[in-house]
Amino acid sequence: MALYQVVNTPQIAIDGSCSSQGGQIFTHIYEWSRENADWCLIREITGEKADLDSNDAAGSRQVNRVLGCPRIGNDGPYSYPPQKAISDEIRRKFAFLNQIKNNKKLLTAYFASVPFYDSIEISENVTVDNVAAANDFAYHLLESGRSDDSIQLLETLVRGFPDRVVAKLNLADAYWDSQLIQRAQGMYTLYVAQMKQLGKSARIPSQVYARLKPNH
Repeated sequence: MALYQVVNTPQIAIDGSCSSQGGQIFTHIYEWSRENADWCLIREITGEKADLDSNDAAGSRQVNRVLGCPRIGNDGPYSYPPQKAISDEIRRKFAFLNQIKNNKKLLTAYFASVPFYDSIEISENVTVDNVAAANDFAYHLLESGRSDDSIQLLETLVRGFPDRVVAKLNLADAYWDSQLIQRAQGMYTLYVAQMKQLGKSARIPSQVYARLKPNH
């Protein structure tokens, strides 16, 4: 069992996850409540860790929002919000990002403060209506130096929306920045093939070809 602060947030995590590759995840996220004068459970994260030996780079994490204020040591059962409330919150998040998308300073500050579990929750709630916004969210995480946090979401986009070619480029970049070179090159290859099929070869960044060279 480990206790640590969630990076760039005032939240703490109590983590009982297995430390091995592919191990079970069991993490509780707590936030201080002035109203209750105590730490309240706000997120429950479960699933499995990444296992590179079995070709799994992101794992399979799930996020549950927790209602009320379960204290540390309270093992449940917990209450959870309806799906509509989660979908509405994600919609508001994307609307806010659309408002600040042209302000680099605000974007940088926002994505420095986003907790790691936000991208996991979004990955569970991608629809045809928000797929473009979800990809933008992942892209900004990647641009903020948070490639590891972007991978599960990008893998969801590539798997669920194979025609969204830009997601393949973003995922390849995320793999590359996470030092998963062979995996990145495989995704770059798929991206190049799809761009050529679409007649958009001229739009392929030169960096892609450089990274596909055998010496990498």
